[in-house]
Amino acid sequence: MSIKIREATDDDLDDLARLRWQWRIDRNPAFDGTLAEFRLGFADWWSAQNGRCRAVVGTDDGRVIAMGFLALVNRVPDPGVLLRHHGDLQSLYVVPEHRRSGLGSRIVQALVELARASDCDRVNVHSGRRSVALYERSGFEHFHQLMTLDLGG
Repeated sequence: MSIKIREATDDDLDDLARLRWQWRIDRNPAFDGTLAEFRLGFADWWSAQNGRCRAVVGTDDGRVIAMGFLALVNRVPDPGVLLRHHGDLQSLYVVPEHRRSGLGSRIVQALVELARASDCDRVNVHSGRRSVALYERSGFEHFHQLMTLDLGG
């Protein structure tokens, strides 16, 4: 096993779409559409991001087995700090046979480093219950003032 972590490129789009598809099936297998259709839509979405969303992948002997995304979100300027943005960590996924191996933590750390290199002032994550401990081990803390309003999307 030769696990490597790296930033995703356009060459990884099919694998990113495949893993995102698998993530969805793991959570809820009942939905319309095909993987082929999703791959096309995913590629269109990726190209429209213009660098506002970046991804990290984990590979095993060249095969993509894990991923995570960092959405870069612009914030309203403050006096003295006109350019402000933060990172939103999204859609971390590790294929089942590689879970509990430390790979998820390595992906999170790579995304945090990517956020630092992008001059983010913070990184947020909205975690599922299963992943809370992973993010806590990576230094994330609960922020009790964060509130959300579900608009049904």
